[in-house]
Amino acid sequence: MKAAASGTVIFSANLKDFGETVIIRHANDFATVYTHLSKRSVRTDQDVGKGQTIGHAGKTDEAGETYFNFEIRIKGKARNPLFYLP
Repeated sequence: MKAAASGTVIFSANLKDFGETVIIRHANDFATVYTHLSKRSVRTDQDVGKGQTIGHAGKTDEAGETYFNFEIRIKGKARNPLFYLP
């Protein structure tokens, strides 16, 4: 899993119901959230660059499929990532 944009890690820990989670704060009240990771590679307060590895994607569900969750939040509200990613 790679950071969608440069920023500072504001959370890197196991989160109840979401598993291994990384949250990165970016400029302009913008944050990205990565949950259900199999492993985290960054720590809280660490600066990260766009494209930097922050963890490894995927827990495995009951069907054996690997998955993760990605969110973009602006001022704390979830937004559709399709409007922000290239």
